[in-house]
Amino acid sequence: MISSQSSQSLPLVTPEISVLDFQITQDGIQTDDIESDRPWHVQIRYQVNMRLPDFRIGVFVISSISGVTSRSLTTDWNHGLDDALPGTYLATLEVTEFLLMNGKYDILLHASSYGICDYLDRFKISLSIECRLPMSFNERHQSETFDSHVLIRRPWTVIQTDTISR
Repeated sequence: MISSQSSQSLPLVTPEISVLDFQITQDGIQTDDIESDRPWHVQIRYQVNMRLPDFRIGVFVISSISGVTSRSLTTDWNHGLDDALPGTYLATLEVTEFLLMNGKYDILLHASSYGICDYLDRFKISLSIECRLPMSFNERHQSETFDSHVLIRRPWTVIQTDTISR
């Protein structure tokens, strides 16, 4: 089992930002073992120590095999969050169920002011998780291995458009 502890001891204090807590939970419990048939959460508790223009905080999802699989930052969908004022914040991301395939992933914390400064780059704060697919996925061929990371959770629609008589 891989560790759910951050690779960097927290709290981490810089002049611009302090990372107070960084964790992954599923069903309200801190974990590093993700059952992919249920959503899970990334929580970042941080303090902004001075006004930070164009600020964003979030995570990069990194596969142990092929590098960055995805990323999510607070301002990706809400640009109103990009002018951070001094204070303490809790940012929570819900990661949808059936997103990642079996495997080990690092969840790398990122905080920057776009085009100005990457506040955490030198610290490499990350959590490791292991995702497991539900038993219902590919149940007729469960020993099959995959070289992919994203699970498409929509079934195919197959209709017969013609018949062939024999």
